[in-house]
Amino acid sequence: MALRKDKNTVKRRPTKYRSPRIYLYALALLLALAACSRRENAGNETTPAATRATPAATARPPATERPAAPTTTPTPKRPAPAVSAGEQAVGSDGQVVVDQVVAPEAAWLVIRADEDGEPGAVLGYAAVAEGENEDVAVTVDPHQVTPTLYAALHQDAGRPGDFEFPGPDTPWPVEADAAVAFEVEVEVAVPAVMVSDQDVTEEGIVVVNSVTSDGPGWLALLLDEAGTPGRMVAYAPVRDGLNENVALAINWRVATPILHAALYQDTGEPEQFEFPEADPMAMVNDQPVISSFQVFLPPDVFVLDQPVVDGTVIVERVISYGPGWLVVYYDEDGAAGRIIGWAPLVDGLNEQIVVPVVESAVTELLHIIIHQDTGAIGEFEFPQADPPLRYDGRIPNPFTFRTDAGNYLITRDQPLSVSNTVTISLAVVNVNAWVVIYNDAAGEPGEVIGTVWIPAGVNREIVVAIDPEQTTPVLHVVLHQDVGAAQEFELEGGVDLPLQRNRSVITAPLTLLRQ
Repeated sequence: MALRKDKNTVKRRPTKYRSPRIYLYALALLLALAACSRRENAGNETTPAATRATPAATARPPATERPAAPTTTPTPKRPAPAVSAGEQAVGSDGQVVVDQVVAPEAAWLVIRADEDGEPGAVLGYAAVAEGENEDVAVTVDPHQVTPTLYAALHQDAGRPGDFEFPGPDTPWPVEADAAVAFEVEVEVAVPAVMVSDQDVTEEGIVVVNSVTSDGPGWLALLLDEAGTPGRMVAYAPVRDGLNENVALAINWRVATPILHAALYQDTGEPEQFEFPEADPMAMVNDQPVISSFQVFLPPDVFVLDQPVVDGTVIVERVISYGPGWLVVYYDEDGAAGRIIGWAPLVDGLNEQIVVPVVESAVTELLHIIIHQDTGAIGEFEFPQADPPLRYDGRIPNPFTFRTDAGNYLITRDQPLSVSNTVTISLAVVNVNAWVVIYNDAAGEPGEVIGTVWIPAGVNREIVVAIDPEQTTPVLHVVLHQDVGAAQEFELEGGVDLPLQRNRSVITAPLTLLRQ
């Protein structure tokens, strides 16, 4: 039988002794604490380095060898187009300076004139590079500059480097700053000629009121040819700037009722008029600087000595102020006798007037007097009306010519034409004749190289075809009679022999000029 003992009466053993139950309690407490610790660190638990098994293929490189992440370069923004220009002066060099031009790409800076408050004609342009361009200079015609100019940016949309406007190089699409208006002061003399209608006396002086020249120049007077400027008859130098009351002397006997005063530049040898080679006509806005005016010339008649052929005479030139009459008188002891013929005159220049005359009343001298047409227009009514013209309070002396002057010719030096012809200015003959061209043989007529037939009377601007293979620098022009077969040149056999005057062959030299 077992012995039950009261726990209160049990004696304690020394401290080095531990009951098994106590160890069990302590072990349970430690296990509980360990379990709690594992639950709290479950998410942060790491495997000791000694037991970690990481595959080599996925091993991370050291931090210093890690590649940089790729980056994207932003596209630069194109500059907005802009033009800035200030007020300035424009001199004779025509230079306009635009302060600043900003171009989104290679482009053109264009200067335009003002036209009713809007950009007008293009005066000049200059290429500009992409980006900012400072102090861009554009050369323009200073004579076309208006008080307001426009500077605008144009695209270079066609062939690069070629300004094509009108065309693909249009103004930059509308932006407020791509074009600008600016004021200019023109500091250059605009060429001009001012001249009034005037009387010209027998001294032949013409006065031009004023001439404004841009630099040294020349003032010239030109004859009128069918309403356009023709042959030059006088010129005088003018200085830079304003020239007033410029006087020129002309041969008034060859002048036309309308004259043209033209300004030329002195761009060649200074103080030497070299028209047309070096001293061109001055231009403003692509137009010549020229002014037309009327002159009232002394009464004059230009008539050649000539035979009366088929009852007519030919008067080269007459100027009439209003309708009039050219009246032919026979000679009576050196003075005008009776009227033997007349022809009407129109207002202004009359040329090559054919006057029928009473051939039986022709004398060696004939006299011409200009009459007015004061009665019925176109009806000669002298002496009841149509009296002789009075000039400067008197009737001018008659203009006299001979009808027995014989045969003669006039030539001028010239180049051989492209069609191998030369032109003889004038031949007056009292019979049908030949104009014959000879080459030169030691200063005398050599071989015949060209001929042309002419009728009796006054013949002008006679064209003769010649053999270019036989030409010499000097040619001889000879008048021959036509006494054999009509209009068939028969030199051999002594038929169509040269005409003579005072027992000398009628001949005149002609020099062929170089082209």
